[in-house]
Amino acid sequence: MKTLSQIGLLFMALSLLACNPDVEDPTENTDPTSTETPGVVIDGDTVWNKTVAIVYSGSTATVTINGDSISYTVSGGDVTVTSTARNVSYTASGSGSGSLKVYSDYRYKLTLDNLTLTSSGKPVINNQGKKTLFLDLVGTSSLTDASGYATELNSEDQKGAVFSEGQIVILGDGQLTVTGKNKHAIASDDFINQQSGTVIITSAPTDGMHSNDAFQMDGGTLTIAATDEGIAVDEGTVLINGGTIKITTSGTSAKGIKAEGNVSITGGTIVVNAVHGSGDSGSEGIESKANVTISGGDIFVESYDDGINAANGTITISGGYVYSHALHNDGIDANGDFYVKGGVIVAIGAGGAERALDALEQKTLYVQGGVLFTIGGLESGASLTQACYSATSWSKSTWYSMTIGDAVYAFKTPSSGGSPLVVSGASQPSVKSGVTVSSGTSILNGNGYLNASVSGGSSVSLSSYTPSGGGGPGGGPGGGGGGWH
Repeated sequence: MKTLSQIGLLFMALSLLACNPDVEDPTENTDPTSTETPGVVIDGDTVWNKTVAIVYSGSTATVTINGDSISYTVSGGDVTVTSTARNVSYTASGSGSGSLKVYSDYRYKLTLDNLTLTSSGKPVINNQGKKTLFLDLVGTSSLTDASGYATELNSEDQKGAVFSEGQIVILGDGQLTVTGKNKHAIASDDFINQQSGTVIITSAPTDGMHSNDAFQMDGGTLTIAATDEGIAVDEGTVLINGGTIKITTSGTSAKGIKAEGNVSITGGTIVVNAVHGSGDSGSEGIESKANVTISGGDIFVESYDDGINAANGTITISGGYVYSHALHNDGIDANGDFYVKGGVIVAIGAGGAERALDALEQKTLYVQGGVLFTIGGLESGASLTQACYSATSWSKSTWYSMTIGDAVYAFKTPSSGGSPLVVSGASQPSVKSGVTVSSGTSILNGNGYLNASVSGGSSVSLSSYTPSGGGGPGGGPGGGGGGWH
């Protein structure tokens, strides 16, 4: 397991790399684990003093090299480069059919400069070096592979339309569209870090973004349409600090975001649509096999199964804005303890035993702060340091206002969910149903407002709420027999 001191040493090494491009790439031997978030990989002030220019045209490619210790072969539009040189900058441009495979002993930068490239029988971009690939986006580029090729050939992995044995760091202010037709769209056997730019994944037979060790989002925009997971990490962590992520899955057991290790969200905007399933099982929005921690960000999840799930650990929400609607299961579900300390949370469970906020039997939901607007009841035996209140019924697809002190929030209810309606804040909320919202700061993918200006509506009668039982029509205290209508 990577220790905190090792993480600190990684950050120090990365800072040194930024100042001195001749330092050995510190990411060479790093391996973010399932319980630590990855370090930020930076390009810094490196002087890329050797260049390789590749221009694609139809079914041919032209290669121009400025620097030693670099060789290449070309077969039609397929280019293979072998480099033992440091600080090499590659530029790929033009339009045609072909591919680029790079064997490099050191990290390098690859600029996609208005490149349109389609491969057949192999990845479009294949980094067989185990060091960092800085993928620099300039203009508008498009990469498409074809179905039917092996994901391993001659002991070399080729798991996606864009594949890297080493880390992938996405930079620049351009746009890259990837159409995956074979397996993953973008894959790394190490980790992936998007710092800027726009990445659009139009399709992937399996995962949109797939890495072994970690995924980190710091900026830019990432849009994914995938059959299986939108973002998947096999062994490590997901860390989202900024940027915008929009994910749509089409598989019946897919996850919008999935990590074997922790999922940590400190900022950014996240929209996940994972609503497909059958019977008692289906897609989930965000799943960690360890712990989920949310301290910031604007998160909207709609799912078939659990909206947000810590399968083997705890959930802690201390900030940010969270909307999680599960059509057939729990809105937010922890298989360990569940701590609500802050933030604005709208959670909707399916009803019956499927609650808005749930913790595994023998574990506890702790409501200690924050703003709650939930449908479907809370986990039985929850510890309510901050008082909660409930209404006997609620109306679907309706705007509600909730006033807590001087703060006015507005939330739109979904078209399905259990009962009761349970709310909470620093003081007892005042709730109205059927209001008209005229202004405010939009959050939660348009399903909520901060500092809302509202008019009309009717007051909702609230009573003190003590969770026991499962929710659903006639369920938890205060639930009565109303349900939604």
